[in-house]
Amino acid sequence: MSDLKPEQAPPLTRAGRIPIESLCLAFLFLGLFLILSPTAFYKADGHHLVHRLISRNSEYPHHPFYMPVLIAFGDLVRPLGLSPFEIARLFSQVAGALAIGLCHAGFRLLRLPPWSALLATLLFAFCPAILFFSNVVEFHGPFLAATACAFLVFTLVVRSRPGSGPEILLSAGLGATTSLAAGMHASGILLPVIFLPWLLLLRYRTGSLFQDRKPAWTVLWAPFLASIIHGLGLALFVRVAQSSQFLQEGFQHPQGIEHLPEIFLQEWLLPFLPLSLIPFLFLLIPRFRLEAGLLILALSPYLLAALRLLVGDKESGAYLLPLAMPVAWLTSLALTGLRRSHELGKHALPLALSLVLISALLSLARVADFDRPASYRTYADNLRACLDREDAWVILGHPDQVDEFGAVLLMLPKLQPYLADEPAKFSATEVWKIYPELLRSKLTSGESIYITDKALQFLQMPQANKNGGGGRAFVALLRQLCELDPIRGKGLLVYRLRLK
Repeated sequence: MSDLKPEQAPPLTRAGRIPIESLCLAFLFLGLFLILSPTAFYKADGHHLVHRLISRNSEYPHHPFYMPVLIAFGDLVRPLGLSPFEIARLFSQVAGALAIGLCHAGFRLLRLPPWSALLATLLFAFCPAILFFSNVVEFHGPFLAATACAFLVFTLVVRSRPGSGPEILLSAGLGATTSLAAGMHASGILLPVIFLPWLLLLRYRTGSLFQDRKPAWTVLWAPFLASIIHGLGLALFVRVAQSSQFLQEGFQHPQGIEHLPEIFLQEWLLPFLPLSLIPFLFLLIPRFRLEAGLLILALSPYLLAALRLLVGDKESGAYLLPLAMPVAWLTSLALTGLRRSHELGKHALPLALSLVLISALLSLARVADFDRPASYRTYADNLRACLDREDAWVILGHPDQVDEFGAVLLMLPKLQPYLADEPAKFSATEVWKIYPELLRSKLTSGESIYITDKALQFLQMPQANKNGGGGRAFVALLRQLCELDPIRGKGLLVYRLRLK
């Protein structure tokens, strides 16, 4: 594959600096993301993240770095006067744009010509899953930025001489950055199955894998060291035992192999179109069969992890985002080779533009279809009509209930939401110790406290009482301490608490 040979590589920018066009692309896509700015939550994780941002709670199971970085980012952009939801969304948007800029720089460092690097970047950026998760409140946009940092280090390892001192340092850096990415989202545990085979492939294609008959240890030193550092980083940064237990238990959905076609369709084929077809199409081309085979090999553990976790809980490719990088690179590489062909060169540009256009249309349609805030607005208007003040303390139902919690966080930012699953975390004895004085102090100081009918219903459910009856105890406390005055709105029932 002559496209990868160093002697044919185009020159990089002066002194090997990241090309200025990488920064321009990052800012252009950030501008696009700001224009899109959907006003809806993707899933209940977004509710939890915004609520933790409001309370400055930096803890989150499985993904320990996300909340501390989000809180720091919120402090940085506080002068902009954004709501907590807008801060969390901007965090994803900035991270997504950063990932796009870093990927472009990495493609250039992999010696793709400017035209090819731009094509690979556009295919990556307009991949429907990439653009979508760069615009919603979720872990995956910031995780993508951390993965792109690892990708940039990976490209420097590729450019270093096997067995040299710089390669040893850079390989350690690769393992460190992949483990840091796993701290942003636990799916980063699998990153070595992408980067390490890719590294060996590039060394093989450039002839450096067996150059000068080097001992095997010099050739394999980089992937071995990167794997060791990655494992040590996981031990330091990620709760591996907790993540492993979660992988075993999943979301309590059926996980049989018969669900694999469904997972393949909803987590890879549709969210990554048209890139998702490339590895399988390239199996038919002898020149790219090795690359396609390694991509499918890297895809396999991701699909198996998705099979354990996501049957019946569609994530639209969120856990497979890093795979878009090597697929975009391979697609661009193939079209570059096609462009140099005397017979087929005239078809390269129309084909490339068609792929980018299809990707862009699919990704923009995905965001537009998702951005439907009408249900939030209706609930918020109905709830607002039931309250006597904008900053009231409202006890809401379970955070997974999109209409309640999502509407309050998005449309009523001055309201003080309190989740009914908070008292449900305690035993009945602890509830009677913690909450009487808290409720009395708030009500005697003139604050308004409300509880929704859905919250009362949730507190009576088994899932709110599995820690010793905390949910039912909280309801009993409310009824003993307060009068619950019903207020009916349009399709809504809330109770105002009044001390007896």
